[in-house]
Amino acid sequence: MDTQLIPIVTWFAQQRWQPLTFQQHVWQAYLSGGSGLIQVPTGSGKTYAAVMGPIAEMLATPGVGLQLLYLTPLRALSRDIEQSIQRPIDEMGWPLRVESRTGDTS
Repeated sequence: MDTQLIPIVTWFAQQRWQPLTFQQHVWQAYLSGGSGLIQVPTGSGKTYAAVMGPIAEMLATPGVGLQLLYLTPLRALSRDIEQSIQRPIDEMGWPLRVESRTGDTS
């Protein structure tokens, strides 16, 4: 396992969760410079598959400014996704900030 993933795996363990195989593959692919498409059923862990690799990288090598942009086609999903991303950040005290923007945001 890539050492950058230790904070992510630690958070999963604290939830008493085991990362799914496809999530681990996505994280490793991202950290190795790969790209791809995640296609699994609703409620299967896509959000954590998509964001935990970049979060691991941000924790290992902090940057300045916008580091990750997550686009969703439905405004109704944006709040749920924001909460899902914010949860491990809050619970682990990671020095990251999450913000949402919609067409209603000035």
